[in-house]
Amino acid sequence: MDTYLHVLRKAAFILLSTLLLSSCLTSAVNISSTPPFAAQTPAPGKALLYVFYAKYWQENIREYELQLLVDDEIIGTIGTSDYYLLELWPGDYDIAVELLPYTALGKRRQGGEMATKGISIDAGEINLLGMGYVDASSNPLNFYTAWPFKAGALEGRTLTRQVPHTETAQAIKTYGGQWQGPARELLAHGEGTLRLPNGMTYQGRMERGDYTTDGVLIYPDGKRYKGEYSSYFGKPEGKGLLTDADGNVVFAGTFYDGKPYEKGVSSRNGQLHYEDYGRYGTKQETDPATLAEQSITNQDKRRLASISKEAEPFNAEVSRYQRMQRDAREEFEEKEASYPSQCTCAFKLCLESNPSDESLEERRARKKAQSRRDAACREWRATGGTYAERKAQLDRELANISGNLADALAQLKQAEQRDAAVRKQKAAALARTRAARTAELEQKIRQQQRDNLEEQRLACQGKETYCSCYAFRPPSQTSGSLTCTQ
Repeated sequence: MDTYLHVLRKAAFILLSTLLLSSCLTSAVNISSTPPFAAQTPAPGKALLYVFYAKYWQENIREYELQLLVDDEIIGTIGTSDYYLLELWPGDYDIAVELLPYTALGKRRQGGEMATKGISIDAGEINLLGMGYVDASSNPLNFYTAWPFKAGALEGRTLTRQVPHTETAQAIKTYGGQWQGPARELLAHGEGTLRLPNGMTYQGRMERGDYTTDGVLIYPDGKRYKGEYSSYFGKPEGKGLLTDADGNVVFAGTFYDGKPYEKGVSSRNGQLHYEDYGRYGTKQETDPATLAEQSITNQDKRRLASISKEAEPFNAEVSRYQRMQRDAREEFEEKEASYPSQCTCAFKLCLESNPSDESLEERRARKKAQSRRDAACREWRATGGTYAERKAQLDRELANISGNLADALAQLKQAEQRDAAVRKQKAAALARTRAARTAELEQKIRQQQRDNLEEQRLACQGKETYCSCYAFRPPSQTSGSLTCTQ
């Protein structure tokens, strides 16, 4: 009877504990309701969040150790006598605690259970978040779902660590870089700074993880880009403006794959210049004098190459005789390699052993081999008999070809001399007019570039504050009103 009552009392206690302690707590309230605790004042554009271990009365029999995480980034361990102060950019965050390994009822538990609270915090806010852990026999690893903690929840606790915004923002990864600024749904969103692994820095507004035309991309060498971007790779793409560290316009126009694209404008010392980067972002030569000189040089080369080609047929004849010499030698060597090494048994009876155990197939194969050898010997003797006689025949053939080749070479030399004389005469005539032709082409190129700049200027009339038209702005126009939304 006593044993039965003992079991009933134990079952009732377990049931009561399960009903009272089977859920997980996360709750946020304004810190202003917990005097006399003195909260810090957030830095401009930031928010503060106090996080503590809200221990329930049942936990007096055991204390667990929890690990605090912000957006999956580990901040540290938290106990019942301390708290953390997190400095946050405005945005959405997942605050979580994870149960570390512990010992219960003499057994080592692995832990690993987690509770997560999604919060949204604005600039200037000061919030307090309590999280706790309870041991209930039916489900020994549950977090509270409500925590009616009273004012002064942080009284008597020790500040474990004040975590700066540079650390709490570690989870916001954008284009492989580190974002310092507000976030929404774990995406950079708002005004901030993004430092990229390649040394570049983006400063300004982000929209759900993407660059905007309101921001500026700063290169390691001091160049600054403002304009449109690719929505997939974060590279400059579309209308934009690239300036150097001194504020000179390097390129204003269209960008593609992070590079200037085709034609645009630059300005140095207040002077506009025509620019061309081709289709692959490689800067092309645009100096009219240099372009004219290069163009005239190429034209003269083509003209000289197209005149007086008397040597061409003789050159082809020389190549033909040289090929005949090579073919004759190769044919002789190939034939010599194919003749049998012994022909002593041709045209007479050969005394060869006939094995008594030779099969019919083997005898037929031997007879066929002998027939092929005899046929080769007949051909060999018909071509001249000895090797010396065949070699002498080859030498006579090569000598005949060499004579013809010598005549062709002599004719080729004379033709080349005549061609050289004609080209020299033509080159002299081109040289006499080269300066005038170069000057004329230079003026033509200058006029084409002026026309191109004028065409761009007219297209930018009234739009001088656009990024791609920045080079055409009036001297009184400041960059503060620059816009890249076109």
